[in-house]
Amino acid sequence: KINGLDLIVSTSHFESPVPPYNHPEGQGGEKRKQQLAIALKTLNAKIALKDVSILMGDFNWNDKVEGNMNLTPGWNDSWIVCQKKDPGFTYNAKENQMLLGYLKNRLDRICYYSKTVPKSISVLMVGKEPIPNVFYNKKSRGTLKRLPVLPSDHFGLVAELQL
Repeated sequence: KINGLDLIVSTSHFESPVPPYNHPEGQGGEKRKQQLAIALKTLNAKIALKDVSILMGDFNWNDKVEGNMNLTPGWNDSWIVCQKKDPGFTYNAKENQMLLGYLKNRLDRICYYSKTVPKSISVLMVGKEPIPNVFYNKKSRGTLKRLPVLPSDHFGLVAELQL
């Protein structure tokens, strides 16, 4: 309980979109859809007993592959609710200095269900700065490159709901 409200917080790490080459399931989109459905079904069964439920983590969701995330009624995606102009690419090889390449996507999400409409909600991206004086070597096209290390290859998200 927080301030008299019953709360469920759950994390996820859905199927990676980078399976072995020639994987029969392609990029795992169908598996991620199944995983989301199972997570929401499990949480929805508990919602009647709780005031707020949060599902967050690495969904590995690609709107271009899986389509828009179809959350069950009452569930909200905090990034969308906040109507951020920034597309929210938590995996961004252009901005994350420890990555090489061009891929970018909004893989990570914080979704919530609340019996009462939040008075306010905010969400921000964190972990975008390198750890000072920490580097690693990555081989790319036959060349060894010294790259800075960030907290993760994905940027993090922090959301605040005021109920």
